[in-house]
Amino acid sequence: MQVWHHFDNYVAIVTETKYKSAILLDGQTDPPASSWIDASDWGYSIASVKVSPGVHIITTTGNGAKFGAYAYGHSPLTWSSGAYGFLVGYQRKFF
Repeated sequence: MQVWHHFDNYVAIVTETKYKSAILLDGQTDPPASSWIDASDWGYSIASVKVSPGVHIITTTGNGAKFGAYAYGHSPLTWSSGAYGFLVGYQRKFF
């Protein structure tokens, strides 16, 4: 049994608000616009997207877009109380 298949898996992506439409998850314009939360005080937006177990690739359409990403998950099952989270990448000069 592979325990991570019993997890709800997510990726959180942070970028400057002006670049949120330039973020691609697995080659798709994802996360959708409705997933983004704007933190207008500091000019950044964050999206949290539920993903399937496996490898996922985050890229940009260019135009100087930079991002940071964090993978996390938790088990919704009562017999398997676990969680994980880790930094999956960020571009230099982003933070």
